[in-house]
Amino acid sequence: MPRRFSCRWPPWWPAATVGTKTAWARSQGLGGAFFWEFNGDTADGELVTAIDSGLT
Repeated sequence: MPRRFSCRWPPWWPAATVGTKTAWARSQGLGGAFFWEFNGDTADGELVTAIDSGLT
């Protein structure tokens, strides 16, 4: 049976962790990152900014 895993980002992950994970995705040559909804982000877009920073 194939190993199953979750790609969800727990809402308690800080922006620094999100940035590190997206930087890893970039270093592996992956095409990018996505998320389902904005409701876990701060009003100023801290998590979206971390994703952008990690991928650029």
